[in-house]
Amino acid sequence: MLRCVLERLVRRAPRPRELLRGASPAARRRRAAPLIFAANLVALFVACGGGDAAPAGPGSDAGTKCTPRLPAAWAPHWTPPRAPRSDACSEDQIQLEYRACESLMGTAASCAPFRDDPSNATCVGCLFSDGNESSYGAIIRLDDSWKTNTPGCIALLDGDKSSSGCGAKVQAASACYDAACEGCEPFTSYTKCREEAGSGPCRQYYLDAVCLLRPLYSRCTAYATNQDYFVAAARLFCGVVTGESGGRARGGNE
Repeated sequence: MLRCVLERLVRRAPRPRELLRGASPAARRRRAAPLIFAANLVALFVACGGGDAAPAGPGSDAGTKCTPRLPAAWAPHWTPPRAPRSDACSEDQIQLEYRACESLMGTAASCAPFRDDPSNATCVGCLFSDGNESSYGAIIRLDDSWKTNTPGCIALLDGDKSSSGCGAKVQAASACYDAACEGCEPFTSYTKCREEAGSGPCRQYYLDAVCLLRPLYSRCTAYATNQDYFVAAARLFCGVVTGESGGRARGGNE
């Protein structure tokens, strides 16, 4: 089953023990990266995590010290969200997809009956995107991991799907941290690298992304668990969801 990487852009990002225990250093880095990004933005670079030594990669020094360093001519690329589809998934389908396929208890055996049922194909197709697509749905698959499309959620809520909107700025900051610390191991060095990236090569992206703190975006960020994030994103992109005023996210069925 795909393992979870969350774009947890929240006021405080706790150490994700339930995701990191027993995982390899590389898996720990992938799963916790967006959690660390949230801490970077709001808690002024509070580090989290730990891990075992691993071979050094780009931007690292003998696997013990990493310096955030962007590749030459690096620039963020904005991938906008898909238009929401209110008819793609029922609430039962969203909940079952998470429990059977994406939760920590999900297995290939528990997932297969749901995924193999043709009546669920439209829902699954709406929920998931690959990292190389031109627009993203609710959940973005990354190798053996997934993350919720929080930047896309932000863009849908404020109706600004342009490359200058808050969603694009949040996505750019996250991508900058990833690029600046790519290959950094062990996990403690990776978290330290991401702390430094926000005050180093990614400083401007960090400052731009503080727009996510606006109350408008709480529907994208104010959750505590993997399931909460998954279900909220799935409802916004693929199910029926209403805002506080009873209206749907802007930029609905286009």
